[in-house]
Amino acid sequence: MVAITIMPHSTVPGGFFNESKPLLRALEKELLNFPDPERCRKHLEKITSIPHCAGTVQGKAVANYVSDQLMKSGLLVSRHEFQATASFPVSISVSLVVNKKKTSLGRIEDRKMPEDFPEENPYILPWCAYSASGELEGKVVYANYGRAEDFQILEKKKISLKDKIVLVRYGKGYRGSKVFEAQNRNAAAVLLYPDPADSGSQKGKTYPDGPWAPDDCIQRGSVLYDFLRAGDPGRNANNNSEEEKVDLFPTIPVVPISARDAGLIMKSMKGKIPDDWKGGLEVPYSLGPGPSVIQLDVMMETKTRTFINILGVIRGEEEPHRFVLISNHHDAWTYGAVDPGTGTAAMLELANTFGNLRRIGWKPRRSLIFGFWDGEEYALTGSTAWGEEEAGRMRECLACLNVDAAVSGDNFFCATSPLLAGLVKLAASKVRLPGGKWMGSFFKYSGPDNAENAGKLLPGNEPLLMLSGGTDYTVFFNRMGVPSIDVGFTGPYGVYHSMYDDFEWVKKFGDPGFLYHTAMVKFIGLMALHLSESDLLPYDVLAYPRAFREHLDLLPKKSKIAEIMEKAADSWDEAANEAHAAIQKIKQNPPGAAREKAKIINEALLSIERSLLDKEGIPSRKWFRHLIYAPKNTFEPQVFPAVMDSLDQGKRKDAVQHAEKIAAAVDRVCVYLRKISKINK
Repeated sequence: MVAITIMPHSTVPGGFFNESKPLLRALEKELLNFPDPERCRKHLEKITSIPHCAGTVQGKAVANYVSDQLMKSGLLVSRHEFQATASFPVSISVSLVVNKKKTSLGRIEDRKMPEDFPEENPYILPWCAYSASGELEGKVVYANYGRAEDFQILEKKKISLKDKIVLVRYGKGYRGSKVFEAQNRNAAAVLLYPDPADSGSQKGKTYPDGPWAPDDCIQRGSVLYDFLRAGDPGRNANNNSEEEKVDLFPTIPVVPISARDAGLIMKSMKGKIPDDWKGGLEVPYSLGPGPSVIQLDVMMETKTRTFINILGVIRGEEEPHRFVLISNHHDAWTYGAVDPGTGTAAMLELANTFGNLRRIGWKPRRSLIFGFWDGEEYALTGSTAWGEEEAGRMRECLACLNVDAAVSGDNFFCATSPLLAGLVKLAASKVRLPGGKWMGSFFKYSGPDNAENAGKLLPGNEPLLMLSGGTDYTVFFNRMGVPSIDVGFTGPYGVYHSMYDDFEWVKKFGDPGFLYHTAMVKFIGLMALHLSESDLLPYDVLAYPRAFREHLDLLPKKSKIAEIMEKAADSWDEAANEAHAAIQKIKQNPPGAAREKAKIINEALLSIERSLLDKEGIPSRKWFRHLIYAPKNTFEPQVFPAVMDSLDQGKRKDAVQHAEKIAAAVDRVCVYLRKISKINK
């Protein structure tokens, strides 16, 4: 890993007038001194004491705990209960047949269950939510990571997937996209496994001796096609007929298996693989099909269940209608210690920290809303349900600060809207990490030549990342136009979504002293404090046009598309620089005049991100409305999604039209920036 010196935060044009700074410094000092790692530890131990899938009795118990803790911290707590379509396993059977000899596969992890969680509980089975049911048998074809390019290699080799069961490694994309690609090529079923080269013994010591996946580890998860539309797949999508037509459910069975079982299957296969498809299984890798056969019997149950979002509010005094949204989810596939337990524990401690500020007399200018969502693991269900119900209020939401898996190591990452890039750096510069380093100097990334971050870095703001999808900010950023971040500390973590993602793993490997939990509390707390209290909203108006211009490198050179977008970039640069200068000048005004002008400026700043939405949505996935950023089906970030989709399909004329839409959106942004630049005239 390469340590990157943090960029100056001087491009944050907003902030505090001189008379407001003494109170800010006092609040920051109290906020930085209050968080306690022991309280974080106790929260995590409690909420991970039992597997707690959404829509279950155990999930409700965790929701109740979150609610109780928020009330103890002095927040106004409400429950947002709603009905949504959930998916559960009834029975799962996987067998390998070699020379007429049958071997049962699909065993769960070799670990003892809590006494009050019976062994026969179906939620501990190896299952993928929203898998189709089916009883079938077929020969196996190995498809590497199950990416489109992997399947294209199989097609070049004249290997048909019709009626075949596809064996796919986890990694390099969302599991649902792997199923989507296989289904579109007429596969009969998909088996997913964690390869030791990606997350197991080839990476280092395995749990319980190390942080990586043992060979019996199974990664559960959803395979819904929610890259087309997030939220309850059974809902009537806001009566939008185009959205209602989207088919989100896989039509083929999907089962996650362990590396141990994948090795048995691979050992029974034949056929030479491409050289770079070899993983870490201790058997020869083969392509197939067969000659061995897999028998599958998958019975799933799709039913309506009650999901429970927990909301905690600290009401603002001067602008109560405006709010900062602090976002986490409380449901998990199993114990969910890292995902999402570390985030839940940290955000409960943040609520307690803000409660402490209230107890010593703090009266926030704007409101803070803590959202602990249910059903994130299914389809971002809880956050999407609440966000769509509260769509009218979203224009007053200053930011969504999303913390999912907060801690699995000591490497800081943050994906962000460019508008919040400066504030991220400012907050990071004030947080000291274990060992004495400042978070601001501890930003790390592996470099643009590393496949993990290639195409993800936010231009002009490295090592920050672009937002994509797959977690709870999605409805707020991609659909509502709320500036958002997604943040955490990462490290060696091989037990994702498995029965081994438990409290002991975090205590032993993820964050033994729980000090990175408190670092996260401080970081999110500082961002929320500045957004809540600032006289001028701390948005980075220069970061967006800087990133936009660098994104133009993705477009065809000397094309009509590039010409349109370059002209838009020029306009945005000019308007942003003038607005930035005007905001700096405002701070020199007498206090009374400055505050009146600040109201106008803040109203304009709040309109920037929303101006980049298209109410008609991205043609290939109309639920997503942001014209600059959207998730691919792998949940990797895609820039200029409508333009790039059209270019990929060879539709140049459509791409030009979408470029013109983006240029019109930039014009809307410039209207608001020019309102700011004229404020002193």
